[in-house]
Amino acid sequence: TDFPITVLLVGGGDFSFSFPPNIKVVKVGFIGDDRLLSLCYGVSDVYLSMSKADNLPNTLIEALACGTPIITLDSGGCRDAVVSEETGYVASNSQEVIASLKELLTDNSKSTDFSKRSRTLAQKRFSMEAQVESYAALAQKIKGN
Repeated sequence: TDFPITVLLVGGGDFSFSFPPNIKVVKVGFIGDDRLLSLCYGVSDVYLSMSKADNLPNTLIEALACGTPIITLDSGGCRDAVVSEETGYVASNSQEVIASLKELLTDNSKSTDFSKRSRTLAQKRFSMEAQVESYAALAQKIKGN
C-alpha cells in the first residue's frame, strides 16, 4: 500500500543523503528550545535511530519521554532504551528496520500502545526520581548497608 511519508530531520548535520521522490523531507536543523524539540518528537509517529555505534543517546530517552515509539539498531546502549515489541523495536539489520517501520506506520492500535508504554518506561527508568533512587542504592551498596 502506498501512503505518504514525511521524514522530519532534526539536527545540525550535513544531510547530504537523498530520499525517494515520494517521501517528503522536512529539515528543521538544530533546535535549542526544549518545548519545540518535544513538539517535534510529539508529532512523530516513530523515532528512527540508525546509529551503528552509540552509548545510551539522550535522543532515545527524549523520544520515550514524549511517548514516541522507537526503532533502533541493536548497538551499544540503544537497546537499553527500548523494550522490543512494547515501546518500539530493536533491529539487527535494515530489513528488520523496514519491517518494523511498516508495522508501526500501518497498525494504529500497536502504535498507540507503544506510545503509552514509552512514556511510562521513560518515567520509570529515566526520570530524575529514578536516577536519584539508583544513585542512592548504589551508594548504599558501596557503603555496605
